[in-house]
Amino acid sequence: MQSLVNYFYNKPGKLLLAGGLLFLSSEVAYELYLWLRKAPKPKPKSCEVFFVNRRKLLQPVPSPQAFLFEHINRIVSHIDRAEKSICLAMYIFTVREISEAVIRAKKRSVVVRVVTCESMVGNE
Repeated sequence: MQSLVNYFYNKPGKLLLAGGLLFLSSEVAYELYLWLRKAPKPKPKSCEVFFVNRRKLLQPVPSPQAFLFEHINRIVSHIDRAEKSICLAMYIFTVREISEAVIRAKKRSVVVRVVTCESMVGNE
């Protein structure tokens, strides 16, 4: 053990020790640089798919009129909360509240895509 200590006191031992420390510190610095360079990636916003005909069975079934307005209000609230895009697929697109919500979304620069029956294209 004493001979090892004596080896590091002479010139070649000091050079070897300094080179080893330099190599080790450069590796530590490089790993630290790689760790700091990794910025946390933002989580993408979720895409929500909404089906109107789904209802929890535990809830009491309302009257047909209340059931209709409940779904219309839910669809309008989803459209009003949209930030980037809306993909709307409806067979019959005649509900004024939904069409007004789609127009409001388009005015907010939301990308709007509507798939509907061909007979609905010219309707007001």
